[in-house]
This record gives sequence, structure tokens and C-alpha cells, in this order.
Amino acid sequence: PVFTYESATFEKEAKNGMYAPVSYVISSSLVQMLFVLLTSALSVIPYYWLTDINPRPGRFFLFLLVQYVFLYTVESLCIVAAAVIPNFVIALGVVVSGLSNFFVFNGLFVTPDRVPWVFRWIEFISPHNYALAGLSKVSFSGEDFSGFDSCTTGCFGATGDDVLDAVQGLESDVDLGLIFGVLIAESIALRFLHWYILRNN
Repeated sequence: PVFTYESATFEKEAKNGMYAPVSYVISSSLVQMLFVLLTSALSVIPYYWLTDINPRPGRFFLFLLVQYVFLYTVESLCIVAAAVIPNFVIALGVVVSGLSNFFVFNGLFVTPDRVPWVFRWIEFISPHNYALAGLSKVSFSGEDFSGFDSCTTGCFGATGDDVLDAVQGLESDVDLGLIFGVLIAESIALRFLHWYILRNN
């Protein structure tokens, strides 16, 4: 939530009529798109190829794209937190706490039916939930694994779709278009909320 350091400058310049809140939100959103793309590429390229996740180049670019949209959504959440909470340390703590809850309630560790009803909504707005589903789909779908017949423990299936259907919280019937749509919609909603907060402060 670096905006906490920029907020004083923004307030002064906006009050002086140098630019409107909508101009600031659009420009910062565009700049952050490039920054998040760079950080996504730097984080994905090494571990994707070192661990041999899926050797097909098309899958790599899909994997990178899902990771990019996910990180941009998280960045959008950080911006909103920074606009609401002026203290960097407190804003960072709130963001980490929120992301931790999104991570725990993403369906992989605990299924919704085992979560108290008051917390079940978290899974449906959790960007981690959609990113996990998308990244898993890209990594495993359509793959075939050797040695399954002789496997005795920790065996999830002979194909990638079998693995997706065997692991809690994952499934082979995932629509990547829906995954992208939800993550993009969340990032747009958060950017709009950021503009609304700045306009009314």
C-alpha cells in the first residue's frame, strides 16, 4: 500500500486543480499494469520452467496471464486499503490479514461446507480461489502421467484431469474465461472504489 506515502502529495495537487481523482486513478492503474506484468514475469519464468510444470509454451503464457491478472487484483486491493488507512504499517497489516483469509478460505484447505456459514462468502470473492483454479487447470488439464499403475501412496490419477478431480477444492471442469472475467471484474471494482474514496475525501 505505497499510496499512503503519495496521499499527501495527491491531496495537495488535486486541491490545486492540477488533475482530477479520475485522472490519477486511470494513470496509476496503467502504470501499475506494466509494473505488475514485469514482477509477474520475473516470478513465474524461473519456477515454471525449473519445476517443469507444463512444457507447452501456450500453457506457459496462459499461466503467466492468470498470475498477472491475480497479482493486479491484489495490487488493486492494496491501493484501496492505502486510500482508507493513512498509516503504511497499519494498511500493510490489514492487507496481509485480508489476503491470509482469502488464502485460507480458497477451498483447497477447507471446503465451504466445513466453514461456519458466516464465513462462506469469503471463498466466492477470494482472488486466491480463482487464481488457484485457473493455474491448476492450466498446469494439469490434458496431461498424462506415467507410473500411475505402480503407484502405492499419494496417487491422484493417471491424467491431469484425474488429479484436478481428486484434489480437494479443485476440479477439471473449470472455465478459464470465467476465471479471467471474475478477476478482471474484481480489479475494476476495486479501482472504481479507489476513485470513489479519493473523490469524497
